[in-house]
Amino acid sequence: MFDRVFGRFFGTPGPVDGTHAVTPPRGVPPVGQQGVAHERDRGLDAGVGKTRSPWSAERPPQGGPLQSGPPPGGLPPAGLPQSGLSQSGLSQSGLPQSKPAPSTWPANVPSGRSRVEPYDQMAPPTDQFPHRSHPKGRQTTPLAVSPPEPPPALPPALPPAGPAKPTRDPVRDFTAADPALMVPPVLGGSPKAARLPWYLPVEPSQPGLAADEVRLGDHDVRAAFAAGPDHRCTEPATARQDAYRLGRDAAGRHLVVAVADGMSAAARSDIGATVAVRAAVDLVRRQLDAGRHPEELDFVDLFTTVAKHVVGAATQLGCEPDEVLTALIVAVVPTGPTGPGGERRVRLASLADVSAWLRHGSRWVRQAGAEKHGLDRNALDAFLPHHARSVVVESADVPPGGVLAVLTDGVGDVISDSTAGARWFAERWRRPPNLASFLLDVNFEGPGQLDDRTAVVVWCGGRG
Repeated sequence: MFDRVFGRFFGTPGPVDGTHAVTPPRGVPPVGQQGVAHERDRGLDAGVGKTRSPWSAERPPQGGPLQSGPPPGGLPPAGLPQSGLSQSGLSQSGLPQSKPAPSTWPANVPSGRSRVEPYDQMAPPTDQFPHRSHPKGRQTTPLAVSPPEPPPALPPALPPAGPAKPTRDPVRDFTAADPALMVPPVLGGSPKAARLPWYLPVEPSQPGLAADEVRLGDHDVRAAFAAGPDHRCTEPATARQDAYRLGRDAAGRHLVVAVADGMSAAARSDIGATVAVRAAVDLVRRQLDAGRHPEELDFVDLFTTVAKHVVGAATQLGCEPDEVLTALIVAVVPTGPTGPGGERRVRLASLADVSAWLRHGSRWVRQAGAEKHGLDRNALDAFLPHHARSVVVESADVPPGGVLAVLTDGVGDVISDSTAGARWFAERWRRPPNLASFLLDVNFEGPGQLDDRTAVVVWCGGRG
């Protein structure tokens, strides 16, 4: 009774000896119309049986007598395991054999069920991923994969290349040819100020660095100023007290240079220096454009007028004249020869310790400007705006290819006090350097060199 009920619901056969078969459920085809189910459909090894539900949507109900041999319609596909069956339903190994699968599907399929074709007439699987395993251990036949194409033949080996041509690096080549472009030069040892930052003054003022490059006639001109460590490295900083200005007459026959150095004891000496150079260049230009020869210029009257401009600027700022004290030098340089040997006669007018120098080989010769002396070398006897009539006027003949330098004492003291420093500047300024290099030359570092520095250098009559 148990076997009949159990088999009715789950399709489980009776005793495996084949003596009788379980009555199939209602609607199941009668015994004898069922075939042998191949082990591939159950994912089992050969000789091992497994019972399936008769209501499976993939397989027909089972329960017929066991049959031996391959299913009708031909052998299963190659590569699938096969097992021999005996009349008793046991495999050669003695284990229960799998139930046979139907060779043909009966026409009277119950309503609502899908018709399943016999195994030998089923189309091959279309799984796009043959390497994956289906649930419950089922596998699909691997798709046929064409063998990979052989890799393309390698191109013939190129002949060995010669040594690589060096790539030109303009920056590296330029700095290698002129190392002074990298950092300011250090003369006589590295001072502490060279490692200090630059600060800003409380009141807006002139920039800490400036430079100019000029060609006029056959003259090459380089001009630059730089704030000294004594003014730029304190918090707050002090305004730079040096100033320069370049000018020319309308005909281009003369170059006009003015350089001023404000006195440190004066609170707004930067204003005095800036106003002095601007006024001096404008006054000289006007007189030259009016037809005056440089030898005819009245520098006493000119410096007096400059002093009035300085006092007027101080008055507008609410300052006293003693707060805008400054030294001043003016140079008028002809752009063409004035002597039989091609020399240029330069007119120089100076007050205080700003100076003019002429290069001779590896040394410099002072042409204008007061020399420092006494215990306090920075003490001045005359300055603007109080001593305009003390201006000193001189002339200097500059040979063809000569170099004239107009300096404040920030650079002039190095040339006058240090033989090595004078030789260094003479070599550096033998020919007109690059403007950036010239600016760094003026911004040199050295022990005790704390003052502002300004230089205007003129290479007369072409490059020497």
